[in-house]
Amino acid sequence: MRIHFAYFGDPNNDGSLHTPETIANRMYRYLQARVDVQYYNFMDFTTAPKVAPDDIILGHPHPWPGLFIERYFKEKCKARYLIWPLHTRIPEINRFAIKYAKQADKLFTISGPYWIDTLDKTEFAFMLPKIVRLDNAVDSKQSIWQMVKTKFNPKKQRGLFTMGRSAPEKGTTELFRLMNKVKCPLIVAGEFSREDLDIIKNRPDTTIHKKISWRDMQVKADIMNRCDFFVNMSVSDASPTTLFESMALGLIPITTKECGYQYDSLLPFKLSDETFNLNSLSNAQNMDESELKLLQSKNRKLIEEVHTWDRFCSTVWENIQC
Repeated sequence: MRIHFAYFGDPNNDGSLHTPETIANRMYRYLQARVDVQYYNFMDFTTAPKVAPDDIILGHPHPWPGLFIERYFKEKCKARYLIWPLHTRIPEINRFAIKYAKQADKLFTISGPYWIDTLDKTEFAFMLPKIVRLDNAVDSKQSIWQMVKTKFNPKKQRGLFTMGRSAPEKGTTELFRLMNKVKCPLIVAGEFSREDLDIIKNRPDTTIHKKISWRDMQVKADIMNRCDFFVNMSVSDASPTTLFESMALGLIPITTKECGYQYDSLLPFKLSDETFNLNSLSNAQNMDESELKLLQSKNRKLIEEVHTWDRFCSTVWENIQC
């Protein structure tokens, strides 16, 4: 019996830091230690399927025709599984996966509880009996993900940090417009469109990085010293890695429930409610240090106990038919 596993990235790169590459690496290594496994890029369109009747297919679907899942799901095998991030507020993003979900025996969805709890109200409701939910993960044991923020800035002098990319599901446009309404330090990192960057190009006390590595200790120290909160305006985001990385490092997230999570240690934003969001930012600026430390401690515990690679991978392993 062999597992044919398809995802994105180099499965042998044990130094990978961010998803989706980390998912490919951690899941592959976990399976490799327990079973015969063959890895494929999920966009593979050339490898001729060699699947035995007792083999298992586990992979990330893709909307383009002729790629791995479409071809390998046609083969006679023991079981077919999908593994991918599912979110539904912008349904056209995941609508392509419906035909593959109908063929699959189980669906490993990398999704916060919010998306599964509301799935019955969507066109994806038929998936519910097949779903096994997974939480995205961060390796809290790695030195790079130790909690390095040990002190918060004084009230009304606290900085904001955001990291990501421009996309309708990410809510970057809405977030940057909100940032123009508040006076405080802001550090932005990621791959953003010119249109989004133009929104904040004249904003005072703003630093923009095209891309950063948390291995760059100088950049990391600057962000941790100047910033206290990770701000995020997810519109339809399954289980954002940047959220958990920020929690691991000690920043307090301010985010929408559409990031998939509603932990009581996350401060709230609401979509299309600027007044609420400005009040939330103001309240964050005025919280006592002891309150922030408590939230920080709760978030770190979540990273160490819930958002772990062992929990992620073992959940998949325990739910496949080997």
